[in-house]
Amino acid sequence: MKKVWLKIILLAVFLAFVALLLNPNWPFSLVGSGYCNPEGFCTLMARFNYINLIPNFLLRFAVFLPIVWFLEKKRLLTLRNILFGFLALTIAFLLYILWLTRSGREGSLDLEVQKSARSIATQEGTANWKTYSNPEIKLTLQYPPDWSLEKQTVKTGDESQTVSFKGKEGFFVISWGSGFGGGCPEGYEDINLKRESIKVCHGIDTDGNENWAGFSKILKNTSFTGQATAYKPSETNREVILKIISTMEFSK
Repeated sequence: MKKVWLKIILLAVFLAFVALLLNPNWPFSLVGSGYCNPEGFCTLMARFNYINLIPNFLLRFAVFLPIVWFLEKKRLLTLRNILFGFLALTIAFLLYILWLTRSGREGSLDLEVQKSARSIATQEGTANWKTYSNPEIKLTLQYPPDWSLEKQTVKTGDESQTVSFKGKEGFFVISWGSGFGGGCPEGYEDINLKRESIKVCHGIDTDGNENWAGFSKILKNTSFTGQATAYKPSETNREVILKIISTMEFSK
């Protein structure tokens, strides 16, 4: 009797483990919310809430245990049936991986097409814009012709250079040097530059302004950070801000 229950428990554990591999985020998501630094690196607990693995596994085990017990009671858990079941699960898992791979490739192709279309649209929409070049950090970007540009040096223990671009739609600030830092309670998301994506803290403040802050990049001899704000109504002005960001390009 003990051997029978041991077989039932082990098989239920195996099936629960396979089910957990196929979908680890049900019913409790493993994606957590924690601290991320301005470079986009998060603590482990910020990216994954590992503690939810336990209830997710136990729920699957609780589902499979009576199923396995019923099959054993009906004398269906023969070695032959177990081997056939294992083979079927293996084939299903391989087909699932193949499907994910093909979906990923198609998604990558779609993403490349979207990037190309976005690049063409950006070029057409910024034909008469001004160009800002910074040889120190090897950055170029474009901004609307009616926007103003201001430069300043800030000394607060660490020295940094700041350039501000201001217009009626909002403002955009870039800084380079040292002494940058901070967190993002909302969590970082990706934003597209001209040839790469970068992590940014995105949100809307109590005044209705839309903000993009903390997007940073570690350069060869210095650090870079930036922030941007689209004034209320952000739905109208955000396109200008995003278009400025989409023209940013760091040369090697």
